[in-house]
Amino acid sequence: MLLCVLCSRWYRQTRFRCTMNSRGNEKISMQKPLGRHLLFDLFDCDRTSLNDREFLRTVTLEAARRADATIVTDVFHQFNPQGLSGVVVIAESHVAIHTWPEHGTASVDVFSCGDSLKPAAVGAYLQDVLRARRVTSQEILRGVAPVASPAMGSRRSEETRAHERLASADSGAIPCQSAVVTEAERPTSVKLMESPSVSIDTLS
Repeated sequence: MLLCVLCSRWYRQTRFRCTMNSRGNEKISMQKPLGRHLLFDLFDCDRTSLNDREFLRTVTLEAARRADATIVTDVFHQFNPQGLSGVVVIAESHVAIHTWPEHGTASVDVFSCGDSLKPAAVGAYLQDVLRARRVTSQEILRGVAPVASPAMGSRRSEETRAHERLASADSGAIPCQSAVVTEAERPTSVKLMESPSVSIDTLS
């Protein structure tokens, strides 16, 4: 129950975002997410259950039903000497589970489009049936692209044109309509923004 409450609260707080640029006066709005991706890591699970293909298939399908998912199909594969991966394809997207019996660990991800699915219910149910003593979770909003306001687009266009006029005046060349990025100008790395995580300890 605590897991469901925390995930629901985090979703409400992050569903819509808005940021300001370095000048502090040009607003960048964030569009509505195309999907929600909840990631659960379950630790100190019952190791026998993590290596039981039929059991895992049964409980993962049940977890999808408890989340009000519409099940389309499923596939579960057992690795040698141990471990499983399973995917339940649902009309809302998918539920997947990967296990490491030797570590007593399972990773679960629930991707959902729309608002009808209850993804937190998947993590709560699997935590119970796999007897996980510790669970961490995080949510990633998928398909969210920054959308610049018209005012920002206008200002940036004016700055670009002014820069081109100055460059052409210095060189005597005709300003180009498009620019080519040289290798020296290409970014060498991209720093990804980490999503906050919710950590829940439940000791039996």
